[in-house]
Amino acid sequence: MRKKLAITAAAVALLAVPAASMGGSEAPRLDRAKGQLVAKDSAKQHPAAAVARVKLQEFGTVSYAISTKPEHLPVEWAFMVRCQKGWLFDYYPGPGDVHTTTKKATIRGTYTIPLADPDVCDFQVAGQIGGEHEVRGKVIAKIYDKG
Repeated sequence: MRKKLAITAAAVALLAVPAASMGGSEAPRLDRAKGQLVAKDSAKQHPAAAVARVKLQEFGTVSYAISTKPEHLPVEWAFMVRCQKGWLFDYYPGPGDVHTTTKKATIRGTYTIPLADPDVCDFQVAGQIGGEHEVRGKVIAKIYDKG
């Protein structure tokens, strides 16, 4: 038994050396491509909403993602950004212009910044499992900053 265990360990070690030298030991992560995760919220109960919010003073391209588990559940969702520069502030979309839609896919997008060179911006994204029937699942809302 000890001999079989030693042979198996040696075989695994020999197979690991070429894989490590080829650079195949680490798979690329999608989160890194999107940027740094700066806000996340999730909700399980029906009808509960996941609302991710973050206030950023220094940021690059800010994006959002809403997903469900299991995948492809209908999601009602909306997003908003409010930026301030000195005493000026503006929203995108504007107050009263926010419309929610329902989609059965992972929802991704990039925020539009309504002011040039703002001092601070509040980013929000919300998702809720929708549909007429009571559907069990989990909705996850995330905000990324690719600085």
